[in-house]
Amino acid sequence: MIPCQAGYYCRREGDVMVETLCPLGYYCLMGTSEPRKCEPDQLCAPGSSSPAQGGKTRDDCKPGEYLNIN
Repeated sequence: MIPCQAGYYCRREGDVMVETLCPLGYYCLMGTSEPRKCEPDQLCAPGSSSPAQGGKTRDDCKPGEYLNIN
């Protein structure tokens, strides 16, 4: 069996593995069956495989900038 690719999560539905794009606010490591929620100071775009890819943290801000996350 081939593991689910990074940025997606896979769940078994009957005899089939269904691969679904990781949703906004979550990230999905390779082979995961459930998305992981990003921390409040991170931004994870749909399909993120980690908060560092497709997301930013407050540490990415330069002096005088801020990260506006709802």
